[in-house]
Amino acid sequence: MVNLFPNLEDMTQDEIIDTFKTTVQNGQMWPMFKFLFDTNVSEDNLRVDYMRSILKVGYPITKGPTYGDSPDWDDYDEEGWE
Repeated sequence: MVNLFPNLEDMTQDEIIDTFKTTVQNGQMWPMFKFLFDTNVSEDNLRVDYMRSILKVGYPITKGPTYGDSPDWDDYDEEGWE
């Protein structure tokens, strides 16, 4: 079984390549990760031309608290921070 969250700092380059090959060859795992890579990546072609990244924003970019502590809401009104 492949560890989905290996610590890359502890892995050799060969281990990283083997993990990637195993993931691409796995019919159940690869569909979960395939969208991150260019369309040319396959079992026969492991060369990655580009890889997408995902940015999840946990807090409002404009207006609103910068952290989710309920006492902060006392200073917040519908128009923003006072």
